[in-house]
Amino acid sequence: MFITKASESMNATSDLNALQRYFHNINWDKIAGIAIHKTVLIILIFLLFGFVRQIGIHFIKKGFKAYEEHGSLEATRSLTLQRLTINIFQYTVFFFVCYSVLSTLGIPVGSLIAGAGIAGVAIGLGAQGFINDFLTGFFIIWERQLEVGDYVTINSIEGYVVSVGLRTTQIKSLDGTLNFIPNRTITVISNASREEMRVLIDIQVDPDIDVQKAIHVLDQVNQQHIADYPSITQPPQILGLMTLPTGQYILRITMYTKNGEQAKVQRAFLALYLVALQKENIPVVKHPTIIPTTSSPKK
Repeated sequence: MFITKASESMNATSDLNALQRYFHNINWDKIAGIAIHKTVLIILIFLLFGFVRQIGIHFIKKGFKAYEEHGSLEATRSLTLQRLTINIFQYTVFFFVCYSVLSTLGIPVGSLIAGAGIAGVAIGLGAQGFINDFLTGFFIIWERQLEVGDYVTINSIEGYVVSVGLRTTQIKSLDGTLNFIPNRTITVISNASREEMRVLIDIQVDPDIDVQKAIHVLDQVNQQHIADYPSITQPPQILGLMTLPTGQYILRITMYTKNGEQAKVQRAFLALYLVALQKENIPVVKHPTIIPTTSSPKK
């Protein structure tokens, strides 16, 4: 028994001495030098590609601006393609950053990429979804279903298009929420920004007003101010006195404007109408009804 314990103690001491000799023989200076060298290289890689990214984005924006100024591209089309190009460029820079860092660390990136097993795992982990996103996004842009600045409804999400990327389409809701929608989930796009937009103004009035006088006042406003708004594509039409399902009486006016100008024109003419009616002592309800500016475009 005592012999066994002595033998175990000697073996433990031998293993400890071997471990000490192993660590003692390690060239720590060389390891520290390699670590510092690779750290410096990785930092330089990030700085270099960060500079390349900034320069690339600058020239992309400059190029699209030149095309836009020469009339080769519409403003919304230019902005859409510009953001898509920047998106692709940044993905490319990110790929080369990853490749350079892994190569610096001594990882055989080429062998990993060439391995059929790795490719199969990548597809299994979601490459198919990425490909679907890419193809859907490509056809959305190619067919001009969306442009940056369009007011759309996608998957019950309503708002303005901020960006159409390779993987996602960004929609900003009216409350400021930025929605990221994977392109592969987009099935139906309702675009309210492709035709002339209707402006519909309902001014609630008392039922005993002089209707002919009120219409004459509104008509004068139209004649005096329509020239100030070149975005109006069809002049205002005064539809006259109407009743709402609630029993309220309204004076209804419609007109059409270029896309994106409907809200501005609506606010301006509503103010002009109210001032003119009040000046002629035609009573109006303090809270006139205004149909939202996203009403249906002209058929």
